[in-house]
Amino acid sequence: MIIDYSGHPAAMQQALRGVAYQGTIVAGAYPGAWTTGIDLGAEAHMNRPHIVFSRANSEPNPDHPNWDNTRIYDVCWRMLAAGQVDCLPIVQPIVPFDDLLDAYPKIATQPEANIKLGVQF
Repeated sequence: MIIDYSGHPAAMQQALRGVAYQGTIVAGAYPGAWTTGIDLGAEAHMNRPHIVFSRANSEPNPDHPNWDNTRIYDVCWRMLAAGQVDCLPIVQPIVPFDDLLDAYPKIATQPEANIKLGVQF
């Protein structure tokens, strides 16, 4: 399984290249329109991936009644509190609020080097 939250077309292309045969690619970002295309040629046809578009909140929730928003939030918080999910490598850099105007343009112009920007209040 490959999970991409960057929303960058190059990352999706690498996911198509790197996924196992009939593996799953999760596209979790909600990107704007891509100005470049994705090559669905040999790599996609040979690997035959299943692409899942993830949404944190969908109405109607396709997994209701087994999963509702309360259960989703409870499970996520419990996993974070138990250390089962480590967000530190994902949310980098973490900058003080007062430095945000300087930090954000660097993040926005180098999407390949960053996943998420954290702001410390």
